[in-house]
Amino acid sequence: MLQARAAGDLSVKIPTPRPTKITSSRVSPRTPPQDPASSLETYFQAAMSRFLSERP
Repeated sequence: MLQARAAGDLSVKIPTPRPTKITSSRVSPRTPPQDPASSLETYFQAAMSRFLSERP
């Protein structure tokens, strides 16, 4: 029985995996990386300006 099944399987083509393009899992940033301290300072200054302008 196994021999008959094995003989029948020869007509079935097994799809072979195609080589895929290997892409980097990391997306490159659109802008060059900045100093984290300077971007934090900019964010803080903008938030502080917004806070001070909304005060009564």
